[in-house]
Amino acid sequence: MKLSSVMSIGAAGMLAAVACAQPCGVMQDLGLLPGGAAAWATGVSADGAVVVGTSDSADGERAFRWTADGGMQNLGVLPGSEESSATGVSDDGRVVVGRSGGRVFRWTAETGMQALPPLPESTYMFPTSVSADGQVVVGFAGVLGARPFRWTEIGGTQGFGQFADETNVYPFGTSGDGSVVVGYKVTFDTLDVVFRAFRWTAEGGMEELAPLNGGVSSIARGVSADGEIVVGSSGAGRSVSVRWDAAGQSQGTGTVLGLPEAYAFGTSGDGSVIVGYGSYSSSADPTNRAFYWTEAGGLRTITGFAGAASSYAWDVSSDGTVIVGSSSGSGFAGRAFRFVRCADPVPCVVDIANTDGLTAISGGGADGRIDNGDFQAFFAAFFLGEADASRLVADVANTDGQTVIDGGGPDGVIDNGDFFAFCDVFFGGCR
Repeated sequence: MKLSSVMSIGAAGMLAAVACAQPCGVMQDLGLLPGGAAAWATGVSADGAVVVGTSDSADGERAFRWTADGGMQNLGVLPGSEESSATGVSDDGRVVVGRSGGRVFRWTAETGMQALPPLPESTYMFPTSVSADGQVVVGFAGVLGARPFRWTEIGGTQGFGQFADETNVYPFGTSGDGSVVVGYKVTFDTLDVVFRAFRWTAEGGMEELAPLNGGVSSIARGVSADGEIVVGSSGAGRSVSVRWDAAGQSQGTGTVLGLPEAYAFGTSGDGSVIVGYGSYSSSADPTNRAFYWTEAGGLRTITGFAGAASSYAWDVSSDGTVIVGSSSGSGFAGRAFRFVRCADPVPCVVDIANTDGLTAISGGGADGRIDNGDFQAFFAAFFLGEADASRLVADVANTDGQTVIDGGGPDGVIDNGDFFAFCDVFFGGCR
């Protein structure tokens, strides 16, 4: 094969890789209740098959439950109420929670919409999350500001945590078993308003989650099923999407291209997929863009429906495949969407350097492209002396030339197997 033909194949492979890295998937309009003009989706079951949210209707705003077979189902209102909205759903999609007329409801097909008892002296109740089995509901209540509550079938509705009178507390997420609650506190002083994220357990109490990189504020809105990964936003003046680990260490996940701020609202069961939206700091600017983030794929956007200026991602299924939210703006009434994201591409085994040929050892590393930088880096490492540990970047296969894709992989030896495997993948395209 001529070198020119080989390079053409390589170029075609690179173009294919770039195309695969672009945002992909299907955005589905979930429709409206009869007589409605707008809708937004706020919760999704573990497998993405059940979506809940709120839609206008001829009778006013109503909580809905959507499935592919049944479409959008009106869940009604509590007696004496004129509106309702759904804010969460259990993993199996059978339990829906939300609010109706300032009260918390819990809905199942068997019981219909039932009111949960309020906190004493509360003026309103707002549920924000439900456990995987639907047996724990968390939210905040109007009692001297905003106070957190947690409902269980055995214990009823109870407040938790100790706070000064000037502190408002907003829980927004709970772990799969309901034992971990995350959210944020708002403290008012004479100089400023301070936002601080927290993670709460009955045993450990309330743990503050520090702002990213010395910022002044932090807000938590979602948590993994095991309660270890928390997502939200943090910043000084402008906020970026943040992911906290079990030890409370923060990692920024970036902002949306062209939009200086980003806010994370939900995460998959294992904490590997994060969803939210990017925004301008000015609320007068109507442009916002939904995003999803993974370690492998980074931050990618979800474009709204045609004619809509903005999109917002509010939740993601536990398996990380289905994202739900809303799209609206510029005269376009809000519509609820269900978006199926594509799987992250498998990193190419020969992507060992950046365009300049710098590997991870020399301050570079994989950059998502297969080009001359990888070619130069491989052969430079391949011909290094055996005593030079940096030559191990060329260890891409076993002695038989099998990469991890073929069931082999690095074996600690640089030999002809690595040579032939590199050439095969580099010139034939990643697979």
